[in-house]
Amino acid sequence: FGSMSVPVGCDAWDGVQRSSLHSHDSLRCAVEAQYNEISILRRGVAACREDVAVLRECLEDLGVLRPAALLARAHRRRFAAMRAAHRFSAQTRLDALLGTHEIALAISVLAGVTAVSALGMASRALARIPSAALS
Repeated sequence: FGSMSVPVGCDAWDGVQRSSLHSHDSLRCAVEAQYNEISILRRGVAACREDVAVLRECLEDLGVLRPAALLARAHRRRFAAMRAAHRFSAQTRLDALLGTHEIALAISVLAGVTAVSALGMASRALARIPSAALS
């Protein structure tokens, strides 16, 4: 951030310009303070992430936490938050929609076996659909 100074011997420098200079200095100080606060917060977030990673490893090593279960729960929480934020309400469940052989077959053909198998592994309700759609 460059600093402004009052030009020496400038007759045109009036009170409005001095007020503007003070305003610029105040703004510069506020931006620098916010930058410093953001830097402190970033370091705090990095420390928290490191702590969470260590705790996660400890819990996994003890057999208390399964990584796949953690990821599934995190996904469900994020999905629920997005649904709430965007007021999404489906009238038909995906498993009911894919339970229709023709729709399941069309999606299977377009998405491919790998994608449909991954979908089946991601959802207990949809686990039976890939084999049904491809038969």
